Amino acid sequence: MVLSSLLSSGLFIIIIPPYIDRVRKNQPPPDIGKHFKKFFAPVTIESLRVVGKMAVGFLLLVIPFFTQMIRLYFVPYVVQLDPRYDAGEIDALEESSKLVKGRFWVVVALLTPPALISLVEMVKTYTPPASIYSTLAFLLTLFSMIYTQIMIFSIYESLTEDKK
Repeated sequence: MVLSSLLSSGLFIIIIPPYIDRVRKNQPPPDIGKHFKKFFAPVTIESLRVVGKMAVGFLLLVIPFFTQMIRLYFVPYVVQLDPRYDAGEIDALEESSKLVKGRFWVVVALLTPPALISLVEMVKTYTPPASIYSTLAFLLTLFSMIYTQIMIFSIYESLTEDKK
C-alpha cells in the first residue's frame, strides 16, 4: 500500500510539473515518455538523497526532520525544471534549500493546504475494495493528487521567480 502510494506520487511529480510549465510558457506539452526516461533516474536518485538527509534529521529529533523535509521539498522540481541542474551547475538539494531560505514559515503555510488535500488519499484505505465508495475514493484521490501537484508547482514557480 505504501509503495503504491509512493509510486503514484512519484509519477505525478514527474508528469504534472513539466506539463504545466510548458503550457504556462505557451509551448507544446512535453513528450511524457521522453521526459520520463530522462528524469526518472535523476529524480529517484535525488529523492533517495533527500530520504538519507531526512533520516538523519529524524534520528536526531522531529523538529530537525520537519525543517529538513521543508527545505528539501522542491528537489524533484529543481531536477526537472532548472536548466542549471541539467548542466551540472547546481546541486538539487542545495538549490531546494536556497529556495526556502528566509521564507521557511511562508513555505510551510503554502504547503499546508496541499498536505491537507493529499490526506484525501487515506479515504481509499477505509473503503471496501470492490465498492462504489472505493471507486469514488480513487477518483477523489486522483483529482486531489493532480490538484496538489498543480498547487505545489505554483509554489515552486513563485519561489524561483522571487529568486530572480
